[in-house]
Order: sequence, then structure tokens, then C-alpha cells
Amino acid sequence: MTTDERPSYRAVADRLREAIASGVYAPGESLPTDTKLAEQYGCNRSTMSKALNDLAADGVITKPYYQRGAVVSRIQSKITRDATARYQRVQREEIRPDGLPARGAADAELARLGLISKTETAVYRGAPPAHIAELLGVEATGETVVVRARKMLAATGPGDKGTPTQLADTYIPGALAFGTVLEQENTGTGGMISRLADLGYAQAQITEEIDVRTPTTEEATALEISADQVVYELLHIATTASGQVVEVTRHLMPRSMWRLRYSWALDQG
Repeated sequence: MTTDERPSYRAVADRLREAIASGVYAPGESLPTDTKLAEQYGCNRSTMSKALNDLAADGVITKPYYQRGAVVSRIQSKITRDATARYQRVQREEIRPDGLPARGAADAELARLGLISKTETAVYRGAPPAHIAELLGVEATGETVVVRARKMLAATGPGDKGTPTQLADTYIPGALAFGTVLEQENTGTGGMISRLADLGYAQAQITEEIDVRTPTTEEATALEISADQVVYELLHIATTASGQVVEVTRHLMPRSMWRLRYSWALDQG
């Protein structure tokens, strides 16, 4: 005879996970209160609360800042961010299921999951944080860069307002971006990276630095997650073949939504 030696809340979490997977609770549906769920699953409220926190950490449910209780996540599959392939032009401009070319790597990644990419973009001239200014070789005061501040969302259909998937703030030196298409909200097929290439600043090397932390209250509000969830903070640094840093982007991504993938060739000697 075998016994389940897991903590009781994990067993409850697995039962609720199965209920969601089987369609008992649909994507976007609000779950019953902790008290009602505890009664339904034969446990106390504390155990149910821990079970819900476990599911929230895995992205199965969310606890939006704007309401009490939990909601079944609209996005149940993790989005794969393949950093090795996503910056290839063929990848960021690939044809989506609707027959149109993707407007960048993030748009292509969501299209592969049958999701619609939506972006709220603010474009303006400004100054980057000091550490980013140093990377770009610009001043950290005045108007030295074009800032492209984006809130990216994934929608399940035309009528869905979208679920926030990441915040991405891009900084491009003003010397190469001022007065160009890079100051427009929509940069077209392939997005910003393709336009940089068109301007003669093709990216030849990428460096990414990743930290894992909890979000600030402001970040959690923008991402519509609880403040105790974990996020990836990914700093993306793009350099041309001549060694010029032409773009630095700071991504903030809920860990529960994303899978980060990297691959590289090894010296066989």
C-alpha cells in the first residue's frame, strides 16, 4: 500500500489543477471563495489558501490586483522565449496563422500558441537609467535616447482585452533613432530590430542578463499579478558587428508565464 507523503495543500492543488484542466473552471472564470473551495475539497481554509498560492506561482490561476479572489488564467501554456532563434529575421517576420507577417519576435511567439499580440506603446525622447546610459555610451540626463515603453498583452480572440505578459522598456541612442521610423508607435514587419537593420545597424551579438525577484507594487499592478509572484528581470543588450551597442531593453516577465530557452554550439576540440 502506498501513501501520499506530499503536504496536504499540494494534493489539494493537484485536484484543483485537474479540475481546471478538465474544464470545470474555464479560462477567465472567477473561482469560488477560499471558504467555499475548502468545503468542496474537504480541507481547511489555510490549506486551500496555500493550494491557491501554489497554483498562482505556476500560472494556473491569477490573483488580480483589482479584485478579491482568484481567476483561472486565460493563458494556460507557457510562452517559450527562444533567445537563440527569436532574433533571426526569418523568425521575427514569420507568417502568422492570419497570413500576415509578425511584427517582431514577441508577436511571433504568441502567434505560435494561437494567441493575438496586443501592445500598449509609449514612444518619447528621454534619458535612460545610469547603468543603461553607460552601456549605450550616452548621457543619463536630457534627451539622449528614444524610449519605447511597451506593455505587451496576449488575447485569446478579437473580443479579449488581453492578459499582460510583459513590460518592455527599450532605449535606443538618439544619434541613430531621432527622426526615424523608430520614433513611430508601429515600426512594421519584424519590428524595431528589422528597422535598425534597415538603417544600417544590424545586430550581430546579443548579451542577456537575468535576475529573478518579486515585483514592485507598481509593476504588479501593471502586470495584473499579486505582489508575491516572481518575475524575470531580463536586460537585453544588442551590439553591431563593429561593437556599437544600439539597443538595450529591460524586460519584466511573470515567471509563471514564460519559459526561457538558450542553446549554443560547443568547441569540439
